[in-house]
Amino acid sequence: MGFLRYLWSLGRFIPPPPGLRPGGGGARFFGFLFLAFCVALGIAALLGFDVSRFPDWLDAHAVFWGQVGDVAFKILLGFILCLCALVLVAQVANPKEDRPGWGTVIFALIVGYACAVGLFTGI
Repeated sequence: MGFLRYLWSLGRFIPPPPGLRPGGGGARFFGFLFLAFCVALGIAALLGFDVSRFPDWLDAHAVFWGQVGDVAFKILLGFILCLCALVLVAQVANPKEDRPGWGTVIFALIVGYACAVGLFTGI
């Protein structure tokens, strides 16, 4: 865990791309990812892998990685839908003083509907 923490703190010194504010969280995350990929590709090169063929390998497996991304996104939508359902159940099941407000319930209904449409579309 110490090495990843070191990369995270070192990531703030990587110049961010246009559109990210220098010193912000997005710029630091970009720097962390850049350093992590540099380390991973450096280790792969030391182990004898041809790093120049890596983009070709990604292109050959693009369908698989697209499906992995779809499944991960559907899992995220399902988790958010469960949280929205929890807010609605809390409105009915809790005593009057512990209930979420009506604005929260309406927002949970809107977000839950959007998640349900995204989750069950294409099945």
